[in-house]
Amino acid sequence: MKYHNNNLTDVENVGEQLRRIRKEKGLTQKQAAELTYHTRDWLSNVEIGRTPITFVDAVRQLEAYDRLNEVDH
Repeated sequence: MKYHNNNLTDVENVGEQLRRIRKEKGLTQKQAAELTYHTRDWLSNVEIGRTPITFVDAVRQLEAYDRLNEVDH
């Protein structure tokens, strides 16, 4: 992936991956966004590639999804 000014330039691909993982976890956009103190609108725009996401925010979102597994088990 290419990086520019700390934003992932392939935002559609990252957003699609975040959407896929969110759905695998059985989360709504609102639930998933709240895990990292974002809004549903923000996550929606990230998932469709309208809003760029920083590497840090992408990692935080994925870490939040991983924490759900720890609670489930």
